[in-house]
Order: sequence, then C-alpha cells, then structure tokens
Amino acid sequence: MTEKVIGVYPEAEALFREADRALDFGLYALARQGSAEELMRTENAQPAILMVSVAWASYLSKRGINPDYVCGHSLGEFSALVVAGVLEFNEALRLVRRRGELMRDAASAKGGGMVAIVGLAADTVQQIVRDAAAFGVIEIANWNSPDQLVLSGELVALAKAQEMSRLAGARLVRSLPVSAPFHSSLMRTAAQHFQTDLSKVTFRDARIPVMLNVGPQLFQDGERIQEALTGQMEHPVLWEACILQLVEAHVDTFREVGPKSVLTALIRSISPAVDAEAVEKMAEGGEKGRS
Repeated sequence: MTEKVIGVYPEAEALFREADRALDFGLYALARQGSAEELMRTENAQPAILMVSVAWASYLSKRGINPDYVCGHSLGEFSALVVAGVLEFNEALRLVRRRGELMRDAASAKGGGMVAIVGLAADTVQQIVRDAAAFGVIEIANWNSPDQLVLSGELVALAKAQEMSRLAGARLVRSLPVSAPFHSSLMRTAAQHFQTDLSKVTFRDARIPVMLNVGPQLFQDGERIQEALTGQMEHPVLWEACILQLVEAHVDTFREVGPKSVLTALIRSISPAVDAEAVEKMAEGGEKGRS
C-alpha cells in the first residue's frame, strides 16, 4: 500500500512516520510489511487508507496540481477534509481510527454485511429491497453509479436480495468483504458515539468547496461540515449524485488519490465525457494532466 507512493514520492515516508506518532502505533510498518489479515481490520485499514490518500494528494500538490473541489467516498471524505484544510492530518487519523473501532464493535454486536448489485435499474433494486425487508433490515447503502448499488443489512435479508437480484438479471451480485452493515440504520449506535468524538475536534472553514455524500451539496463552513458528518456512518453514500453535481459545477477533470482506482471507474461510468484518472496510475505511467 505504501511502497508505490514512496517509489515516486520519497517525501511520503515522513508523512507515514508522522502517522505513527499521531496514533502511537506502528501503522506504517503494518501497511508496509504486516499481515494482510491485520491490515484489513477496519480500525487499521481506515487510517492506513487515509494516510496513503493524503500522501498521493501531497504528491500532486508538490507538482503544482491542486484541486478546485474535493469529494470523498465514505471514509474518503476525511482525506478530502485534510486536503481542504478542514482537519489537520493528525486529527483526521485519530478520528478515522476511532471510526474503525466503533465499526468493529458494531460488527461484533450487530453482524450483517453488504452486497454489491451491478446491472439492474435503481427502481428494480429498490423493489428488491422492499421485498427482502420482510426477512430483516436491508437498505441501499451506496448509490455508486447508474448500474451499481450496494445493499447493507442483516444476512438473511441480504441473501434473499441476492437471490432476487440474480433472478431479475443482475450482471453481478457479490458479497463485499466487510464485517458490518455500514451506511445503514444498523450503525446508528456507532454513529451516535462517533458524534461525541467529532464534537471534540475543531472543524475549520474549508479553503476549497467540499462535496459531501449526504445531500449532496458543497460545503465550506466548518460547523456545517461537522454537522453533516455526524450521521455519515448510518446514511447512504450518494456518490453518483455527488459526481453529477460536480459536473454541473463545470468540473471536467477528476483525479483519484488513494490506494486503488475503484472511484475512477465509477466516475467514468457516471459521466463518460470527463477526464478521470487515478493518481497511482498517473505516477506509474507519467503525469498526464492537471486537476
């Protein structure tokens, strides 16, 4: 996770060492050479992803490539807030570590999971969710693209929804490797605890507009951003609507900072005319543009 960014941006190592100090924990060593099982624990994965995402954003900034807007998908909102100057890097690390711990505890208490559905119209998936709700709690957690939605809820209801989706002709139905029903009402207790943690941190006004998943709408006022984040863990991620809002604001170039390029593919499916690329890929093949 860390070696790719250090390979093209050696300064990132100092950022990773700073993360270790902020958390009083060897996150850098874990991300570099720890076991995959330990790294994938949500309380470790979340700060590790934020750490790498901020490093890639710094890589761009050092090359004079700075965003006019920022937007993140779920956990990615915290990286966006660091880039926008709303949160300090150390503050964001501690918050997402705590977020991961709360999600871990919710997984132990609630169980459940998440399922991706690809290739069905949104109204079809909504009907499937209504029908599957007879078997337990189930909700749409991520509105990712025109033909990709993610469901979250109790396992029996999810299993019924998978069966119905296949019968309806879904191109792909896949259980996600997560330990809890994120972005659903089953996360309410965790979200309430996290609200207490958020209230202890000062959210500064953003230097550039931030598109948040709830709404979606652009924010710059720090207090309003803090309020919008309080229910993030239990509210759906309206990713498709976020991207369409940014396109309406005349954004035509998107750069994904993070350890993968999943969002780039989603952006291209939402708005094929835009220039979307993952920074990790840009660094591998040479820089191809400005954002």
